[in-house]
Amino acid sequence: MRKTLLSAMACLTMAFAPVQAQNNVKTTDGNVTVYNFNQPITICGEDAILAANFFSVSGNGEYAVAYDDFLSGASFLWTRSTGELTILYGGEGDEENVPCYIYDVANDGTVVGVFQSPDDNLCHPGYYKDGKWTALPLPETVPESDMQYMAYAPVATLISDDAKVITGVWGGGVSHPMQWVDGQLKEFPNVPIRNIGVYPLSMKQDGSVIVGLAASEFGDHLPMYIKDGKLTYIYDTPEGAGNEVPGGVSRAMMLGRTLYIDEAGMAYGYLSNENSQLVQFCLDTNTGVKVETDYAAVGQAGGGNLYACHFSGSGEYISSTQFVKTADGELSLNEYWNTQLDLPFIGIQASSADGSVLIGGTYTTAGEMGVVVTPVVAVCESLTGISQAVAERPHMAISPNGVINVSGHQGAIRVFNVEGKQVATATQGQVDLSQQPRGMYLLQVSAANGQTSTFKVIR
Repeated sequence: MRKTLLSAMACLTMAFAPVQAQNNVKTTDGNVTVYNFNQPITICGEDAILAANFFSVSGNGEYAVAYDDFLSGASFLWTRSTGELTILYGGEGDEENVPCYIYDVANDGTVVGVFQSPDDNLCHPGYYKDGKWTALPLPETVPESDMQYMAYAPVATLISDDAKVITGVWGGGVSHPMQWVDGQLKEFPNVPIRNIGVYPLSMKQDGSVIVGLAASEFGDHLPMYIKDGKLTYIYDTPEGAGNEVPGGVSRAMMLGRTLYIDEAGMAYGYLSNENSQLVQFCLDTNTGVKVETDYAAVGQAGGGNLYACHFSGSGEYISSTQFVKTADGELSLNEYWNTQLDLPFIGIQASSADGSVLIGGTYTTAGEMGVVVTPVVAVCESLTGISQAVAERPHMAISPNGVINVSGHQGAIRVFNVEGKQVATATQGQVDLSQQPRGMYLLQVSAANGQTSTFKVIR
């Protein structure tokens, strides 16, 4: 979601030093390397901490991006080949005094965001490639007044790995979604926008499904997705609700979002609901079937596994712990990567498509500013050695017709519904759930070493 950028403008309009690559603390243990950018770098002629976590990583893991609108006012690009950061500006090459904010990056290093053009001094959504910003076309209904300030300007927030599809929003008071395919504008005229608008956070590579949050003037942030031009609220407030929902809970405490969607159309997120309870969910955008879970995925971990978080708390006080969700349980990051190296993430933001690169942030003390979040990247150079513990356990896969195939098991396979009732059993490695209602099931199976594993299955 876009942040207020006015605090950053003071720094960005000062004289900048030329673009410089910056490297902070790098630690290595075997195949794992951590880049922890928690030390001051030179920006605006002064040393400054980058107070931001990485927002996005390219699918191939070669690039990651973020901007800091809290302390330094810098936008920065991490490059895997060098392990360093490069500060970006809104002009061509290393032209100074021109601000930009970047949100996402493609496999070839094309960056998308919003930049202030030195030609007309207006703020444009665009993409940065080969040292040059290119403005994207806008709907005719966008007034020039919406382009005068970075905080309210149209912005490009997501880009596909092949750089063909870009998604963004526009609107000084209400954020409307828009999309560009091969540079051609695509609008969503039939998406009902409430009050504040929608904010895209993730999308399928072809742009056919967009997930994120929708906000209202009452302060609530509700998880949603847009498919085929239609917006669907995964959770919604009661019809006609004002500032409070039944029970007296302020709508400003209903905070959540759809964090991530994979290429199969499975979307993950969370919400602090009207009962002040935190719910986490997995939603199949192909069928509309939603299952409440105890985690929300944020990226692929390789081999069909997911990087995920357990979210807890309610309202504005939501925290998370990260782990790897495997088919038969959970592993810590260190267990999964087979490393003793400190992986200092306070939260995983995203991962590369093969799971070899993780991005996010960590806590750092920044003098009088106190504790801030600074950017972190972790890289596993060889996925072939990832977690032998995973390889030794039974594995399962469910086909679209509801048939579960299990390998590496011994003895009976039992399936239970969410009420604990056994609904199916088998001994030959295949269980048919095609006649069972859609929803979540627990599959219990024993490995050859006698250990029992439990899988969560969404039918």
